[in-house]
Amino acid sequence: MNQCPVEGDNKVITARFVENYELIFGDEIILTDPMYPLGRVYINDRQFFQQVPKLAWDFIINDCQPA
Repeated sequence: MNQCPVEGDNKVITARFVENYELIFGDEIILTDPMYPLGRVYINDRQFFQQVPKLAWDFIINDCQPA
């Protein structure tokens, strides 16, 4: 599965988490019903990684956010 399904320049402008339960596979969009919150981490206005657990996004180590 392609975790970053949208083509682009892959430049990270600013990262942000948006809760979302749609998975994109080419031209197909599938709705999921996970046991825990998932979302997309956008790296710019167009591109994102999908199926990122909110717990991973919120995880902090020594005041740093690894995700």
